[in-house]
Amino acid sequence: MAVKNTKKNAPKSKVTKKVATMAGAKKTAAKSGAGKKLGNSSMSAAVRNHKIADGRTCYNFSAGPCVLPKAVLDQCAAELYSYKGCGQSVLELSHRCDDFREMSQTTKNEIRKFLKVPKNYTIMLQQGGATLQYTAIVKNLIGLKPAGVANLMVTGLWSKQNAAEMAKHGKVHMVANNLTDNNCTKMVDPKKWSIDPKGSFFYLCASERHQLYLCHWSQRRR
Repeated sequence: MAVKNTKKNAPKSKVTKKVATMAGAKKTAAKSGAGKKLGNSSMSAAVRNHKIADGRTCYNFSAGPCVLPKAVLDQCAAELYSYKGCGQSVLELSHRCDDFREMSQTTKNEIRKFLKVPKNYTIMLQQGGATLQYTAIVKNLIGLKPAGVANLMVTGLWSKQNAAEMAKHGKVHMVANNLTDNNCTKMVDPKKWSIDPKGSFFYLCASERHQLYLCHWSQRRR
């Protein structure tokens, strides 16, 4: 969301006119200049003067929904009351009706085409988000080796939660823990890693946005 400082919500020392774009942030640095921090107390009444190429005032870079092209949003708006002339909103369609089945199958076909998903993989559209994968990962992979061990590295909040969920379905071997080692300021030295060779898989979360931690990997040939 774009926010413009006013005398009401600006720092007492100086009133600035910096514009910030970050939905849901408690404190956001201004894009240029002195980098003042802006509060979100008056976001709903903020003046939005940051224009985007397609005419909109802001983009959502927060976790969750992604940015959609304006053409897609326009079509959704036009068909909101009657999806493809069927007389019902897309929000009202039964999951058993032909219109929804066509929508679901077309989506899966497009995913398979553009991501080159092999035919021996099933594409499932499910609720639950990333946390659903906590259980899905361990249940699908824990049996790959007879020991039933999962190698897991804690890189932040999400992988810490995953460790607790994995422990319900198998043995968790801690490879390293960034939280206890350095409070997620850097990756634990690989020399300190402890990997169980009997482990069925090795799990880590490369993007721990809660701690603003991101892993960058490089592939080296030996």
